[in-house]
Amino acid sequence: MITHTTPQQKDITYDPKKQEFVWPITVHRIDGTTEDTSLVITPDQFAVLAVQIDRAEDRPREHLSGPNTFREGP
Repeated sequence: MITHTTPQQKDITYDPKKQEFVWPITVHRIDGTTEDTSLVITPDQFAVLAVQIDRAEDRPREHLSGPNTFREGP
């Protein structure tokens, strides 16, 4: 059973022929074993992921700037 995945310390690449990004990741299993593989995503998926990462990255800063600035949800 897979418990989680983590990004590897390698560059994300883009294959223009296939029009997809390839992100090297490591799959972690419940028994402690790992396997290196890739997350393959389309440019649209990559754009959504970039926005989500940007938003997540801002949340710790918002939280530190004051007690009323960090809110969950809309």
